[in-house]
Amino acid sequence: MAKARQESQLLKEKEISDEIKLNNERRATLQQRIDEKEAKCIKINQERKELLNEIDKMGDKWKSEPEMTSYIDNLKFKKDKISAIKNQIMYRKDVQYAINMSLFTQSTQDQQKATDDGEVCSHVGALLFKIEMGVKMGLTLSSSTSKACQWNSTFRKEVIPATVTEICDKIKGKRTKEVVSIQADGSSFLPQPEVLDELYALVPNAAFFTSVTAPSQIVESQPVATYTEKYPKLLQSLQDPDISDINIDCHCKDIFSGYLCSDYQATN
Repeated sequence: MAKARQESQLLKEKEISDEIKLNNERRATLQQRIDEKEAKCIKINQERKELLNEIDKMGDKWKSEPEMTSYIDNLKFKKDKISAIKNQIMYRKDVQYAINMSLFTQSTQDQQKATDDGEVCSHVGALLFKIEMGVKMGLTLSSSTSKACQWNSTFRKEVIPATVTEICDKIKGKRTKEVVSIQADGSSFLPQPEVLDELYALVPNAAFFTSVTAPSQIVESQPVATYTEKYPKLLQSLQDPDISDINIDCHCKDIFSGYLCSDYQATN
């Protein structure tokens, strides 16, 4: 048992030793990559400073258009060269090794953080270089928002209202045949009343019924209720001393036909 336990212990120590050796190799490889990226970042910053110094030296000394074109072409070549180096750094992804032993985990994380910081520095440096170059070359002096909009300068400022009949010639264009226009005729026959009622029952809010009235829309006026006196009209009020003997018969007939006494008045 003791011998087997000793062999097991030796096997574990060997595995730990091999793992430490492998981690040291990975650490050295990772450190080498970090050093290479730092060197490339330093080179990019150095070339950036050289370009800016060249721009400052040139200033307003461009005397001819060919000289300016040659300088810009050279500048673009150097800019493309820097972009290629930046892309190489950006697209090279390092593998983050998962180490079980706590001794090497923290060290690997610190190295990975340093690598990420190097990539961030290259991106920020490229962005600042682009901004500074734009300012130096005068590309930021005017922008699309600093000028008045030019796209609507050719549009009509106003449109004169007109009916369709007034602009019929323009609508017709190159057509030679006369365009028949439909005119409303007040003498046109309406559908049967039953059809109008059916249509009104389906769509009562149709625009057709703004000018045509369906029979079902006609509502007979109801008699207005009047106030009823408590007592009937007195016979004394029917006296008319100016009536002639000739018209007395007609007058009496009118009084008899027009005199009304309701049940309510009779009971009072």
